[in-house]
Amino acid sequence: MRIHVRVSGPLRVVIGSGEVELTLAGDAATLAQTLDALTARYPQARRYLRDAGGGLPQGIRALAGAERLDERVALAKALRDGDQLTLLMPTAGG
Repeated sequence: MRIHVRVSGPLRVVIGSGEVELTLAGDAATLAQTLDALTARYPQARRYLRDAGGGLPQGIRALAGAERLDERVALAKALRDGDQLTLLMPTAGG
């Protein structure tokens, strides 16, 4: 299955692009499995995608399509073939 991932902020710089196409095994995958695939391809992105306890870092927002995922259950969210995942990160500047 394929998941289209869009990223912003520092993660975009680390990955080198604002968009990534991931191919995962099976017909569905959780957000956690998708993030694992992303960090397998871009190991330097792990510190932006997971906190010390393995959860989503504070401040990151995940959207599956147009649905904002609740941080408490986001990692268990099932994604399907063709879904778009957007990872929004806080940025600073002025």
